[in-house]
Amino acid sequence: MEQAAVNLLWSLQLWQVLRGTGVAHGVICPGSRSGPLAVAATLTPGIIRHTGIDERSAAFLGLGLIRGTGSPVAVLTTSGSAVAHLLPACSEADLGGLPLILLTADRPPHLKHCGANQTAPQENFLLACVRRMVQLPLPGTTAFPMEQVQEALAAAHGPHRHGGVQAPGPIHVNQPFAEPLHTNKAQLQAVQRQWLARQVDSAVTPVPTIPPPSAACAPPLPDWNQPGLIVAGPYRGHDLAAYRQHVRQLVGRTGWPVLADPCSGLRGLADLPVVSGYDLLLTNPRTVPTPGRILRLGPCSPSRRLLAWLETAAAVQVQVCEQDQRLWDPLGRIRWRSGDGLAALVARLGPGQPSAAAIALQQGWQSRQHRLQQWLDHQLRTSPVTEPWLAWAIPRWLDQQPPTTVLLANSSPVRDWESFARHRVPHHLTCFRGVSGIDGTLSLAAGLAMASGAAQRTVLVSGDLALLHDSNGWLWRRQLQ
Repeated sequence: MEQAAVNLLWSLQLWQVLRGTGVAHGVICPGSRSGPLAVAATLTPGIIRHTGIDERSAAFLGLGLIRGTGSPVAVLTTSGSAVAHLLPACSEADLGGLPLILLTADRPPHLKHCGANQTAPQENFLLACVRRMVQLPLPGTTAFPMEQVQEALAAAHGPHRHGGVQAPGPIHVNQPFAEPLHTNKAQLQAVQRQWLARQVDSAVTPVPTIPPPSAACAPPLPDWNQPGLIVAGPYRGHDLAAYRQHVRQLVGRTGWPVLADPCSGLRGLADLPVVSGYDLLLTNPRTVPTPGRILRLGPCSPSRRLLAWLETAAAVQVQVCEQDQRLWDPLGRIRWRSGDGLAALVARLGPGQPSAAAIALQQGWQSRQHRLQQWLDHQLRTSPVTEPWLAWAIPRWLDQQPPTTVLLANSSPVRDWESFARHRVPHHLTCFRGVSGIDGTLSLAAGLAMASGAAQRTVLVSGDLALLHDSNGWLWRRQLQ
């Protein structure tokens, strides 16, 4: 079989494995060396393709698609400097716990380290941020390394699928190709016939679950009968409806109020004692009720006042993250932590009712929240158009709209929203605060919009600098229509 046909058949195997692990979207950047993988993507049933010329923008689009769909997304680039453009989004996927699959085509090994054109040590470019780097062999030199690819894909899904990693995150699959790269019509038809014949007797093999090396002991439970509060950071799980129900169960048992980050998924829920104005209330921390226990859900909010209050609070602090075993405690105040998710903690709640002291603390926070909101409404209703006014007014407009996905850009917008926004309707608010960069804002929003489709509007709240920084994101406009 000609090398071009071997390349294509091998690429079809790779995409089949990706499809088996839940990849439904492929973001394709053009290039000659990646041609076999690009053609294979078009021949793989179930892969929705998005084509873009800017690798940096394409990778951020992939992150938006992951956040919107809850499934891993593959981004394909050619060799050389194209791979380096993936680093900003790869670093966000790393800290944000997002399963971004980075497929890069490469030159054959014999062209490395000898001055060959468009040849670089690209297999090393992303090592600091990925869960796994898989260096695949040249097609045709050995059997397709199915188990090696599956192990890496399991690592991308995180600890619930691979006990050897602490959190979901990106992986890098580097695939060298020898020339000729491209099949002619007859070769393409022959490969299609051979591939279809293989599929008759074979099924897609799902990615296996790899257990952890040893079972972890359950952390001790807080005293739920003591007055406390919940500090809910940005939600990074994949089942927001279930997470909200678990928070309801926790509050129903403890009576603890919830200081909810704008992207926690909890603001706007009328049946929860949500405190959205904590950033302004903590301008004078001596005026707020003091809890004996603090449960922190996920990473902290960016509020400097909240961080300063948590750092000096005498309360016992514990933390629960959603399928993320990494340390998220820059303050050094966590007594114990769990990365198994809130569901595991709620399962161990036990029966009981909120104590009178807990209800009193909840009412103290809510009464202060109510007075603060009345004051803000009075001050901002007649205010000129400023950033605080926009953060106050946009949620009021959103409350009159059907369910909407809202992306808050980093820097000023997310901070203003934290201080001045109050929702009466629980829209899907999200942000990308792994690295908290502004370099892919528009492409992230485009990915979210593609994931939502025509069924739900997507709104981006961004500053001018963040928007300009990703001006190539406008190139996704045609594929959004």
